[in-house]
Amino acid sequence: MPQTQLLRSALKIIPLLFVSLLITACAGQIDDSDRSQITPCPSFPPCDTASWSPSGSQADAWDAILSFVKAEPNMSIIKQTPDYLHIEATTPTVGFVDDVEIYRGGDGTIEARSASRIGLLDVGTNRSRLDRIEQAMGQSN
Repeated sequence: MPQTQLLRSALKIIPLLFVSLLITACAGQIDDSDRSQITPCPSFPPCDTASWSPSGSQADAWDAILSFVKAEPNMSIIKQTPDYLHIEATTPTVGFVDDVEIYRGGDGTIEARSASRIGLLDVGTNRSRLDRIEQAMGQSN
């Protein structure tokens, strides 16, 4: 009998371990020590990028992005240079921390990347986040 109970307990734990493995197996984090561009997206975890050519001045678009990020309760600026932002964005419901990078290129464009740190799915969170940033700039691509 004790072996049966032990086996049942082990079988209850295995699904939890499997789910934990799925969530954390594809963990990633960026190194923003010297940034002159955004980090390329890996295969996993989920990641999305955008490139914008502001219709107005790049400086005005950059200021709009900064204002948006500072007003967002789930976003925190981790690193800021004149041409680069590293932002941590926390998902409201689950509390996962994602990385957002935004780079102001010398060619007048603004490049952005939103990447999950863990997991296999993001249910559109990264794309939605980039779309909100784009809307804040007044873009209409």
